[in-house]
Amino acid sequence: MPTIHAVVFMRLALNDHWFTPLQYIRNRTTTYLDIFNSTVYYDDSTTKLEGFKREYADPTYPQDSAESLRCGRDNMRWAGRTETLTVKGGDRISWGSVILPPRYWSEGMFAEGCAGVCGSTGPFHGGPVQAYLSRVPNGTDIREYDGSGRWFKISSIGLNPKSNLVDWLGSSLTHKESTNPTITIPAKTPPGIYLLRIEMTYPRALPNYAQFYTSCAHINVEGVGGGRLPVGVKVPKDFPWDHPGLSISKTMEDLKKVDTGYVYPGGELWDGN
Repeated sequence: MPTIHAVVFMRLALNDHWFTPLQYIRNRTTTYLDIFNSTVYYDDSTTKLEGFKREYADPTYPQDSAESLRCGRDNMRWAGRTETLTVKGGDRISWGSVILPPRYWSEGMFAEGCAGVCGSTGPFHGGPVQAYLSRVPNGTDIREYDGSGRWFKISSIGLNPKSNLVDWLGSSLTHKESTNPTITIPAKTPPGIYLLRIEMTYPRALPNYAQFYTSCAHINVEGVGGGRLPVGVKVPKDFPWDHPGLSISKTMEDLKKVDTGYVYPGGELWDGN
């Protein structure tokens, strides 16, 4: 079987302090039967993933269920077991990732002094690593919020502007510092309860085959606020498979040249004001 360079973001750090895995991040169900009925051939053309079945770190596709695209497969089943992390505007949040499901985890993977996950190589695929917030509606418990509201982007780790080729800053294959992606909560974020969504997308030249790797955390933002939240986007409505940030040329997929008209998926990046 070929190596499948996929990840699940499952551990948070606040200002470099790492917490228990899945303490603040919704888990996912494995094995899970999702909507998109496909056969995915990997690079060596000898191994294929049949039909609906997805394992822990397998990708999600634009045609899959809305729940899967928003926060991970069957995440609402786990929402009630997820705690809420209190943060302040300006705080830094980092994400650790794994490939294997929880039944294979060991204490040694999360030893003191290990950033994220000991031995984790982080995201391999080429593509942007982006983060979004979705404010929980008034009167709704975050454990019952499915992310069907609007999302606004607060971070985007994308293409290297200094490179003439397609150099993804979020890929740990070429940028070791991206093993644990780090974002900053905008200083003027209005206080409130939010879902924090991290998303790595792997744009593809094959139609319908862009890949998503997403996880959601529960956070309570404190601070002075003062920022005006943008309209944002809806997931999955604003992530169609033929979006220019998800469906790319073979030339771009082969990391040779950025497509004319390429744009990151997920709408505009909020400047925090």
